This record gives sequence, structure tokens and C-alpha cells, in this order.
Amino acid sequence: MIGICDTPTELFEEVAHTLSLDSERCYFDYFGLNHLGWLREVYSDGEPQLGRVWNDAERLRSVYRMPIFEPPFLHDLKLLPTEYVYYYDQPQRAFENVQRAGRSRGQAIAELTGVLFEALREPGADMVAVYKAYLWTRSAGYMQIESGSDSPAAPARQAGLSGYDRIALGVVRAIHFNTHAIIPLSVRNGGNIPELLDGDVVEVPCVVNSNGARPLHVGRVVDRIRPLLARVKEYERLTVRAALTQSLDAAREALASNPLVPDRATADRLVRDLSPLW
Repeated sequence: MIGICDTPTELFEEVAHTLSLDSERCYFDYFGLNHLGWLREVYSDGEPQLGRVWNDAERLRSVYRMPIFEPPFLHDLKLLPTEYVYYYDQPQRAFENVQRAGRSRGQAIAELTGVLFEALREPGADMVAVYKAYLWTRSAGYMQIESGSDSPAAPARQAGLSGYDRIALGVVRAIHFNTHAIIPLSVRNGGNIPELLDGDVVEVPCVVNSNGARPLHVGRVVDRIRPLLARVKEYERLTVRAALTQSLDAAREALASNPLVPDRATADRLVRDLSPLW
């Protein structure tokens, strides 16, 4: 099993740019789960680099496309979180910003997709140009609602293919040509992160070659991160159980364990509202 996501590599590219480094010559010491990851260190030609940013507020701000983490928080943490950690770090702020906007990111994407399909139906439409315009607009609105920003997000620094296809093709290329590329992927834990079970899926750097993806050892995580990592993974386990058993009680238990769900009453209400779709 190999899972892909472009979030870690986008963070890597932003950090490399901030530090004026060639990302191709860097190793990124990263660990976490899908949409819940942290960059622990960047090594350029074997030398650690993140010590250059912790006391530089402007550099820390420039890592992220939206103003979601304050420099003092990052300075104390001594880790660079992926953007999705924002929802766990500041859930009330994100929720209030969505309420203030009057629509969610999902609703915004649905509107954009509707416009895309209409444009593609136009006779003589340049479909590639239409799709590129859609991707640009979608990227510009990334986390704008949740962060409460008045300005669109800056373009991601990854060039060429859009996120997921770049990662997917990179994996396929590494397997086919046996390149031993190092790519952050979601794979079986197998003791890599000792705080989690062997069968859990984790997101870590992997050496990818003709034998598949082999995770690099990341070891123990810092104390400050461990409770959140363990709780989200328990939510994932319970969610899988609920899906496999088709049990509403199991779904309630899973949602109640999610750090973003404030109480069991909210979990009950979510299951009640969503169960007709199940």
C-alpha cells in the first residue's frame, strides 16, 4: 500500500526557497500522518539548516502561503507543521472564519467545479487553458476562507504538474527506473514511529525503487506532538472500524474521539445528520 499527498513536498519546497537552498540537494526529516505532519529538520549537503529560521520572524512567515502560524509559536515548537495542522492548533479561529465567510471550502470548490464544467462544454473551448485557469483559481483560494485572509494565497512554488500527479508520477518513475528517490508517502508503520501500532499508516520519507517504497526510520516524536498524533490515529482506526461494520454506534465513537469534535453530543448530531448519506 502506498498513499500519496502533495502537502509535505509543497512545504519542503517553500522551506527550501525561504532558506535559499536547492531542494534537490536537501534531505527533509519529516514525520506524521496524512494531513497531520511536521518537518523536524532540513539537511543540505548533510548540514542542518532550520536553526537559521527560528529567530527570524519574517522568514518563518514566508514559509506559509497564508498567515496561519505565528512566529513565536513556531520558534517554541522548533518544528514546521504542514498547513492542515492549523485546524487542530486553532479550530475556533478556523470555524469562526468559515461562519463569517458564509460558505466552506467544499462549497467554494463545488462552485468552481461547476464553472469549470460549463466552460469545458463551450464549443471550441481550449480545454487545457480552461483547466489551468481552474487550477490557478482553486490554488489562489487555498485556506483563504479558514484563515480569514483578505488576499488570495501566493502560488505554490512547485512548478510543472499539479500536486498529486507530480507525486504519483514521481513514485511510478522511481519504481520503474529503480532510482531510489526519497519521497514522503503514506505507508505501513511497521515500528517506524514507536508510539503507533505496526499496522497503522504513517506519512514518512521513503526510499522508492523497484522493490516499492521503503520507509526511512524517523524514531520517537517530541512530547508536545505525541498526544495529538496518537489521538488522530485512534480516530482513524475507529473510523475504519465504523466503515467496515456499517455501525452507527461505531461512527459516533469515532467522531467523538476526533480532536476537532468538541463533545459527544456534537458527534451524535453529526451522525444523525449524515447517516442518510450512508
